[in-house]
Amino acid sequence: MKNILSIVSAVVSQTLKTSTTPEVFAADLEGRVQAIAKAHSLLTQSGRGEVSLHAVLQTELAPYDHGNIIIAGQDIGLTPKAGLSVAMALHELASNAIKYGALSVTTGRVTVAWSLTDTEIPPSLILRWVETGGPAVSPPTRRGFGTTLIERALAHELDAEVIRDFAPEGMRCTIIIPFTPAFARVVPADTVGAS
Repeated sequence: MKNILSIVSAVVSQTLKTSTTPEVFAADLEGRVQAIAKAHSLLTQSGRGEVSLHAVLQTELAPYDHGNIIIAGQDIGLTPKAGLSVAMALHELASNAIKYGALSVTTGRVTVAWSLTDTEIPPSLILRWVETGGPAVSPPTRRGFGTTLIERALAHELDAEVIRDFAPEGMRCTIIIPFTPAFARVVPADTVGAS
C-alpha cells in the first residue's frame, strides 16, 4: 500500500508539472490513477502475487479496442512491481495513440506482441507496440511525463531498455526487459491467478 501511495504521489506531482491547463491535468491524472487502480485490482484478484501480461494488456486497452487492437504472445505471469510498471507504460502508450497516433482515427491499428529471447542468459522479454494506419507521425517537440514514465521508470524499476521510433507510418515502441524471477515467469495462460 505504501508503494502504491508513493507512485500515486509521484504521478500527481509529475502530471501537475507537465499539464498546460487544469482540464488537461484532471484528464491526465484521472487516466493515470485509473491505470494504477486497474493494475492493482488485477493483482489483488489473482491472490497469488502475480498477474497475467495478457490480462494487463486486455484491461488497459479495452476502452480503446474496437476491433483495431491485436494482442499476441505466450502468456507471462508478472510480479506485482512489474505488473504495475507495465500497466502504467501501456496506459501512456495508449493515451498517446488516442491523442496523436493510430487510435485517433478509425483506420488506425495497434499491434502489441511479445516474445522471449533464447540466446541470452537471462533471456529478455521483448514487447513491441506498433501503430499503423494513423496520421503521419513526427517526433514530439517536448518531453512529457508519459515519455519520462515509459523510458525512465521502466529502466529504473525493471532494468528495461526502451526504444521508440517515430516513423512517419506509425509510432513504434520496443521494450526489452531482462526476464528474471523478480520480473516474471512463463506460465500456461489458464493458471495465472488460479488458486
